[in-house]
Amino acid sequence: MHGYEEGKSMMKKQDGFTLMEIIVTIGIMSIVITMIFSFLEFNLGTLSYGSDQIAQSSNLRLTALKTTEEIRNITDVELLNNQVAATLDKVIILENNALVIKEGSTTHNLSGGGINSVHFAMEKVNERYVLEINLQSQDQAFETQILLNNIQLDDINQGDPDGSPYTVLSYSTDHTTSP
Repeated sequence: MHGYEEGKSMMKKQDGFTLMEIIVTIGIMSIVITMIFSFLEFNLGTLSYGSDQIAQSSNLRLTALKTTEEIRNITDVELLNNQVAATLDKVIILENNALVIKEGSTTHNLSGGGINSVHFAMEKVNERYVLEINLQSQDQAFETQILLNNIQLDDINQGDPDGSPYTVLSYSTDHTTSP
C-alpha cells in the first residue's frame, strides 16, 4: 500500500469555509442588514414627522398665548380684511408666515414662522365680548377664545363684511387714541 490507509482520501483534510458557504453567508447577512436599515430609516422618518408636528403645535399654542396676553385688556377693537383700513394704534396681521404686531413703523413678532392663515371673529356672550382667533399651520389648526375685559358695545368695528373672514385685528389700549 503506498503509505496510505485503506478507505482514507488521498487529500489532507483542510479546515475553513468553502466558497459556497461564504457566498451564502454574505447573502444572508446582506438581507438582514438591509432589513435593519429599512427599519431604522422608517423610524427616523416617523420621528422627524412627529417632531415637525410637535413644533407646529407648540408654535400655534405659544402664538395664541402671546396674543391673549397682548389683547386681553384692549379698550377698542376693529376686525378688518386689510391693514390699510385700520384706524387704531396697533395691528395684528399675518406677515411672511408669522403673526406680528405693527405699531407705527415698529413690528414685533408674536410667533415663529409656519403660520399659513389667521382669522378673527367677535362674539357676544352674556353681555361680554369674546374674540375668537383661528390659526392655521401646514398640518394643524388651533383656535382660541379670549374674553375681552374692557370692550363696550360702541368699541367694536367689524369692518365692511363681504363674507370673507377677518384677517386683521386693529386695537388700542386707551380710549383716547381712537378716532
